[in-house]
Amino acid sequence: MKSSSIDMIHDWWLGIVAHKWIMVAIFLTIVGVGMTVTLLQEPTFESTSKIIVSRDRIDPRITASDRSVEMERPDISDEEFNSELEILQSRQVIEAVVKELKMESVASSTGWRKQASDWFKKIRGTTDQAPPPQQVQIEQAIQKLRANLEVVPAKKSRVISVTYRASSPESAARVLDTLFRKYTDHQLNLRQQAEAAHVFNAQTSNFNRKLLESTDAIKRFDQANNVTNVPAQKDWLLKQYYEARNQMESARAGIQEGEQRVQTLQGQLASQPALIESEKKTVYVQALDKMKEELMTLELQQSQYRQKYKPDYRLVRETEQRITQLRDLIKREENAPPSERTTSLNEVHRRLTNDLLEAQTNLKGLREREKTSAALVAQYQSQLSKLDVLGFEKQELERVRNLNEEAYLLYQKKAREAEIVSLLNREKVVNINLVEAAAINHQPVNPKPLLNLVVLTFIGVLAAIAAATALESLNPKVRSTQALEQDFGINVLASIPDIEQFRVENRHVN
Repeated sequence: MKSSSIDMIHDWWLGIVAHKWIMVAIFLTIVGVGMTVTLLQEPTFESTSKIIVSRDRIDPRITASDRSVEMERPDISDEEFNSELEILQSRQVIEAVVKELKMESVASSTGWRKQASDWFKKIRGTTDQAPPPQQVQIEQAIQKLRANLEVVPAKKSRVISVTYRASSPESAARVLDTLFRKYTDHQLNLRQQAEAAHVFNAQTSNFNRKLLESTDAIKRFDQANNVTNVPAQKDWLLKQYYEARNQMESARAGIQEGEQRVQTLQGQLASQPALIESEKKTVYVQALDKMKEELMTLELQQSQYRQKYKPDYRLVRETEQRITQLRDLIKREENAPPSERTTSLNEVHRRLTNDLLEAQTNLKGLREREKTSAALVAQYQSQLSKLDVLGFEKQELERVRNLNEEAYLLYQKKAREAEIVSLLNREKVVNINLVEAAAINHQPVNPKPLLNLVVLTFIGVLAAIAAATALESLNPKVRSTQALEQDFGINVLASIPDIEQFRVENRHVN
């Protein structure tokens, strides 16, 4: 395995040596062309300035409340910082720089690339169908400035690093200085409110007039409807309403209880008699003794009749019937003997009658009180309904007044804020400061001949080796016995060495 690897390396090296002049030509061509292009390039100079975003200008938060206005915290948020980055690279700022420095004429005048492009277009006989030259030149200058401008925020800080590359160091520094000035002017233009104060003052006067009119309307409404404090009046009416309603409900409950009591007393009175028996005497009746004597006589006759006659004899049957009648009569008289009774007035009946009269009187009074309370409840309900309507009307008037007051306060504070903004703009107070001004650097950053030479040398070597390897792979010539055995699958019996190589090897041996 090791011998095979060595043979492969040896064959590769032989192929490289065989194409050494081609490799040299490729290497010199790449290095020569690359260095020629490098030396023909126009030198580029770079200038850098640094801008810090700070809270030098604090705008108050405008609200319509009566509380004190809280100022914003002095920290710059990420959203504000990113907004500053976008404003710095905005088209308005870039275009202002281009127009002030008249970069459109510089962008379209010189440059070997531009001249070569125009020469090829003349040969083809084609022309550009474009807008007017001035607009095209400005657009090209804007695109070129954006391409050469680099805006990078510093890590973990609020510093923005701005770098610009130009054909001369003075031009690069001048562009950065102009960019900062136009950036500051654009910041002031964004906050400019020249006509805002006039508009806000006019609106303040307008809503102040509306506020006075709505206040007078509320006063006239209170005088016309005798309404001073709707919530307090409504609370008093509700209190009276609930008291009257409680009295009405209490009267109704008393009426229900009174009716039940009257019915109960009437039932009890119906079960009690007006007179009751106070004394009872039993009276002796002499006829009862006579009936008993007659019964004894009939029983003696019956005994005699039974001894003389048969049981179905007429006298016997009549005697038995007479005896039965007398016995029943005697028994009935003994069970209900005659008596003398004495009656008097029933005290329970009299007391129940008095209670019934009292309950009926109370029931009548409760019904009168319920009627009076119901009338008061209806009256209070009517007054509450009327007061609700008046309350809604006054609430609408107060709502209009509050809206006018809020608008008046808002526009008044907006007017003050517009004046503050105008003062800050006159003093050119913004939230950006120049930390490091653009310096003139005479050391070009591009091209770099030494670095390009190293890179081109490396690329030339790789290209030469790749070309030699490709040519060797396409060459059918066999350079070793191992390649022959590998390609054709046959064994080599003998080989004739190279005479020149053989002499060289013998000369080294001797």
